[in-house]
Amino acid sequence: MSTTELKNVLIHRISEISDVSFLEALKTILDSKSESTICNP
Repeated sequence: MSTTELKNVLIHRISEISDVSFLEALKTILDSKSESTICNP
């Protein structure tokens, strides 16, 4: 599976989630990845 395909699958799956706690947990993971990328390019 290519990166683009994987992103599209994840976007689709995330769009179907209604559990706010789970979405907040995903946001925390993504935020920490963004911060580590900024600190360690």
